[in-house]
Amino acid sequence: MAATTLVFLILPILVVVILSFDPRRYLAYFPPAGFTFKWYQFLITSPTMMGGLVLSVIIATITVVNCLVVGLPCAYCIARRQFRGKELLLNFLSLPMLIPEVVIGISLLMFFTRALLYDSLTKILLAHFLFTFPYMLRALTATLVGYDKSAEEAALVLGANQIQAFASVVFPLIRAGVIGGSIFAFFISFDNTAVTLFLADPFTRTLPVALFVRLKSYSDPVIAAASTLLIALSYLIIILLEKTVGLDKFTGIAPLPGR
Repeated sequence: MAATTLVFLILPILVVVILSFDPRRYLAYFPPAGFTFKWYQFLITSPTMMGGLVLSVIIATITVVNCLVVGLPCAYCIARRQFRGKELLLNFLSLPMLIPEVVIGISLLMFFTRALLYDSLTKILLAHFLFTFPYMLRALTATLVGYDKSAEEAALVLGANQIQAFASVVFPLIRAGVIGGSIFAFFISFDNTAVTLFLADPFTRTLPVALFVRLKSYSDPVIAAASTLLIALSYLIIILLEKTVGLDKFTGIAPLPGR
């Protein structure tokens, strides 16, 4: 049963990877008629695709920085402070994880239109922060709950203030969680299509949106080649997550203190 499930999951990915080397100018029947790298060459030389790639990296990087700036103090307060409604607050901040991305995209489009905000890049950055922040918060909260607090208390007893104790003691202890959360947030932002599609204009297209637009007009193996590269990127990020913080950090939050 396990082997059947594994084949069911991996077989479509293998088909996409193999078809990305098909020399035919259209996605046809399997197996491919030959072998070529020209679709990968097209991706590398296409201004639209390369421009979308650069924009995706810029947006994902800015999103990670924004999530870290807001997420670290929020996660620290949730993990270390006792106050009424803490669980309710955490669940509220995690809501974007539960709402379908299409619903988020349409809602934000209507909101930004009523708010008279028309700059596409600004709208995309705000949207990416909204649906990426919960993942960063979960990773940081789980890490802060699990680390040994005695080292921080010792630093405070020895005369360090709260900021010094956090910078010199707490941050090195939670560095793995910060790196893991940043990688995960980067991947979610970089790979998003559903929300970005509603907010992008013809001059602000991320790589996933550029691929979606091309798919409406062409049915060549360029899409398969790009998908192969994104699949490889996904596996690379999964490996980095496992090596830095462990995938179990993203399956749930550790029990909060005081419960």
